[in-house]
Amino acid sequence: MLDLKDIPTSRLPSLVETIVWALNPLQYYERCREKFGPVFRIKIFGWADLVMVSDPEVVKDIYAQPRSSLLAGETNKILEPMVGPDSVFVLDGEQHSHARRSLQPPLKSQQLLRQGAMINESISGFLNNLDNGRDLSELFREITLSVMVKVLFGEKSLNTPRAYQKILFPLLGPITGLLAFVPPLRMDFGRFSPFGWYRGRVKAFSNLIYGEINAQKTIEELSASQSRSMLQHLLRLQKEDNIVSDEWVKNQIISLFVAGNDTSAAGMAWATYWIYSRPDIIQKLRYSLPRVDQFDDEVLNTIMQDKYLDNVYQEALRVLPVIDFYSRIRTDFCLKTEPKQVFISPCSFLFQRDEKIFNDPKAFVPERFEDNKFDTGNYSPYGGGVRRCIGIHLAEMLIKLTIFQLVQRFTFEIKGFDSVKPRRRNVILAPSKLIVKSLKFAEKMEPLATL
Repeated sequence: MLDLKDIPTSRLPSLVETIVWALNPLQYYERCREKFGPVFRIKIFGWADLVMVSDPEVVKDIYAQPRSSLLAGETNKILEPMVGPDSVFVLDGEQHSHARRSLQPPLKSQQLLRQGAMINESISGFLNNLDNGRDLSELFREITLSVMVKVLFGEKSLNTPRAYQKILFPLLGPITGLLAFVPPLRMDFGRFSPFGWYRGRVKAFSNLIYGEINAQKTIEELSASQSRSMLQHLLRLQKEDNIVSDEWVKNQIISLFVAGNDTSAAGMAWATYWIYSRPDIIQKLRYSLPRVDQFDDEVLNTIMQDKYLDNVYQEALRVLPVIDFYSRIRTDFCLKTEPKQVFISPCSFLFQRDEKIFNDPKAFVPERFEDNKFDTGNYSPYGGGVRRCIGIHLAEMLIKLTIFQLVQRFTFEIKGFDSVKPRRRNVILAPSKLIVKSLKFAEKMEPLATL
């Protein structure tokens, strides 16, 4: 296991280092690795020290540790004012295990495949209005939110996706990021103070979800085979377990919105960014994926199992992961002997660009996944171990179906392609902007031999 003593760190004061890291985290990671090696320490002012790890063997060891040795919920406590104290994301130990098991059934691959037509139709409906000047980063956030509302509440949710968007998108903006990383700002001086505004938004969002809970309780109980939405599933659990309260249900729903919406949307955005930088990849995808007028289960399975699309999907998550690091706390060291918290943080951005494993690691090369399978020490964009992303199958379906729709229907360019940079949006890295230009409908394909 990693020895946390004498880990190298910058001589910059913590406040200065925090600003440098926040402005350009990826460049700072690379500079630190070049100077200090695969393990180094970043001092985040007012919060914690991050021990960034990119050594593949150490990463594997961290993700293989039992839940009793490394705590992840503690590192997510900054989200507690939004997601609640019993959220799956802030719990550890058996409480976390119970909450995770409770949420898993509606998010399993087979369950989501039953909703594939709905997800594809939602994506198609938004793309029908695609036009020059549209920011794809924001469009993908809207698509993801629309799908999540249906997955979480069913086809007949009480509130529209737009109602959730008006509250959620500002909550996931820069003010919340400042509140998370700068504890002194978390003082409520009324609705005109940052934290007062924040608490008001969280309350309004909670009230929307309580409305969904009360509305769903009036619906005749569905059998397990009929029930498809997350809320129906959790309310069924509530009847079986009197310990599960409406507040617990609400907190898990908020957690899924917070953790799932912008991460999936950013994955869609980065995949589009890389694909539309390579016309040859677009052509290969068009020939690999089915061209159909009628979408059904067979078409969905063909898309999800397409080998070249899977290579593109995995490479997009490798070359620039949406979440650049995942943190844990060592129970036998950090909480007892350190004056401040120290988070052990496998840095996916660094270890997924390891030159010893990946040839030309900064290049977008889907073919590297053709015959290779990489272990968690080299490739784990969704985290690893017992805290691996619970919504991985939904994210994969959203990204793959979006790619399918785009390459079959449109050709376009990204305005200012070379100036697109990763932008921190709370805990994720999303493209600054992806503005569509030179939009055209895709032409009829020529025989492959003529390409």
